[in-house]
Amino acid sequence: MSVARIPPARPVSALILSALMATMIPGAAPAELRLEGQLWSVSVEGDGSVGNNGVPGTNLDLEGDFGYSDDELIFGGTVLWGDRHQIGASYFRIDISASAQFDKVVKFDDILFPPGIDVESSLEATVLRGFYRYSAGNDAFRVGPIAGIQYLDLSSRASSPQIGSASADISAPMPIIGGFFEITATDWLRFQASGVGINWDFDDVSASFYDIEAFAMVGWKSYFLAGGYRQVVIDGEDDSEPTKADITFKGPVGMIGFRW
Repeated sequence: MSVARIPPARPVSALILSALMATMIPGAAPAELRLEGQLWSVSVEGDGSVGNNGVPGTNLDLEGDFGYSDDELIFGGTVLWGDRHQIGASYFRIDISASAQFDKVVKFDDILFPPGIDVESSLEATVLRGFYRYSAGNDAFRVGPIAGIQYLDLSSRASSPQIGSASADISAPMPIIGGFFEITATDWLRFQASGVGINWDFDDVSASFYDIEAFAMVGWKSYFLAGGYRQVVIDGEDDSEPTKADITFKGPVGMIGFRW
């Protein structure tokens, strides 16, 4: 799959730099440093196809055809710094593999896999994000917008000892926008939800990305525990190959965090 290139989002970068300078102004509220680690039980669903030289590939279901039916535990992390103006970074990487036998002839890239043979496959998604968010409100309720830049890498591979292997990859930097809110119910109980996303078209590539999560947090002084749910939707198409994918990663999340 061809690599999508998104022009640099200079206004977003300037916004993040301005936020960093704002937190350093004398008299501003003390900035808080927050570290969060997530353990995500991920299940995957969706479908896709990988073509080659203008010839479409076979559309395959990720669960029914490739056998991605088991949940996978993956780790992610976020660092956030600031008070009203906040800057942060987050990262997660999903790596899922399975073995299956197709019940039909399958075209994947430039390879034809006949039915009845063992096919090993893998699906990997990496997201690295830098962002700014503005936190308005008070100790009981906070809400604000999120804007930033993220790097997305999505790759798929299929192989068989008898036939060979083939792979497809899409890598792109992209701007993201969204928002969050946080409710403090008591001194030790909070609720937080956030969502970011983007739709874009660039050359032959069109895609959308959405990341939504919600948590209930129990805290004691400088550290907290949380439980919640996260869903990431990636829908992309590259007409030059042609290749397309409509994939959803979702599942419950446990989190531990620290504040200074």
